[in-house]
Amino acid sequence: MKKLFTGLLALLLAGGALAQNYPSPTYNNLTVQGNATLGAHIAATGGTLSSVSITGGTISGLTSPLPVASGGTNSATASGTALDNITGFVSTGFLTRTGAGAYAFQSLTNGITYANLAQAAANTVLGNATGATANVTAITVTGCNGAAQALQWTNGSGFGCNSAIATSGANANITSLSGLTTPLSVAQGGTGRATLTAHGVLVGEGTAAVNQIAPSTAGQALISAGATSDPAWGYPTGTLIGVRVFTSSTTYTPTAGTNSIIVEIQGGGGAGGGQVATGAGQFSVSAGGAAGGYIRHRMTTGFSGATITIGAGGAGASGTTGGSGGASSFAGITANGGAGGTVSAAGSSAVIGPSTGGTATGGNILNINGAPGWYGMGGTYSLGGMGANSQLGSGGIENANIGGGAASGYGSGGGGGVNGASVAAMTGGAGAAGVVIVWEYN
Repeated sequence: MKKLFTGLLALLLAGGALAQNYPSPTYNNLTVQGNATLGAHIAATGGTLSSVSITGGTISGLTSPLPVASGGTNSATASGTALDNITGFVSTGFLTRTGAGAYAFQSLTNGITYANLAQAAANTVLGNATGATANVTAITVTGCNGAAQALQWTNGSGFGCNSAIATSGANANITSLSGLTTPLSVAQGGTGRATLTAHGVLVGEGTAAVNQIAPSTAGQALISAGATSDPAWGYPTGTLIGVRVFTSSTTYTPTAGTNSIIVEIQGGGGAGGGQVATGAGQFSVSAGGAAGGYIRHRMTTGFSGATITIGAGGAGASGTTGGSGGASSFAGITANGGAGGTVSAAGSSAVIGPSTGGTATGGNILNINGAPGWYGMGGTYSLGGMGANSQLGSGGIENANIGGGAASGYGSGGGGGVNGASVAAMTGGAGAAGVVIVWEYN
């Protein structure tokens, strides 16, 4: 049998002329040992070969890549394609061995997983602390465990501890705050507001931003609105918020916030009497004018829109009794004016006066009748009468051989006088007009 195979093989390897006369041969289950050159012959004759087991030696002269199924790469050149053909890889990324005969790709986006990184020393991070381009190295993270210490990165040197940075707890090293983009909240010790109204008052609102109560009218105070509401500006009950002096008749309009008033009503004062003309050895005296009545009254309702009337002062007249003062009133409560001073006829002696003061009724605090004017007395010693003082004014003085002095203030009487011998008639001093004064209270 061996001789037969050898003879057949020699025949096949003979000259090409003989081989060209037969179809390309097919070799099945052929085993070649030693340094075989069978492949070159098969390629030269255009034959095919299958189920060949080669022990030792080499195969050369193949004109097409050995397929993967036959243990080849199915690639004629050294390239990534050959590896893909062998492994069947289709993914991209980092190739890692996950076990015996097992491989996997890790994403290029996510990088290598932590489990596949080399182990590092405790308290280290990977990075570059040199300040220039360099390979990644392990950088030690310093333990900042002291009081008021914070971890700080410094370019070119890495991590370190800084005791000048504010940390939790008490921080004596904080000297200012700047660069905050939002107001510091109440819970953080702030107000929760970016701006505050000038001259406003801040009121706490629990954990919410503080409330601002805007400035108000001068003289007002913050009035409590109870435990569940913010206070508000206003006048405390019974606080004087205004004093109004009325010297002409009008209608009363209270100041805003007025809850009660005390009103003073002063009637007009009477004028002093005017002395008559005298002849030789004669004289004439006149009495002073009386004061008007005075009332003080408190009202808690019905005062808004009240009618105010101001009594005029009595007018002086030449050689006759002075004019009486007019009545003053508020909401119908009236203080009458004082009477004018009388005058004596020309003669050798006389006592004249006094004039009658104005009456006052209706007040619930005070009702004071006006004082009478002074007497005028003539004789060895002659003296004219002075005008009466009122609660709010001074009476006019008496004069000799001239007219009486005018009253001052409100509601007082004009002065009288005395004429000696051969003096022309004189005019008595004018009385002072009345007044209404309103004290306004919250």
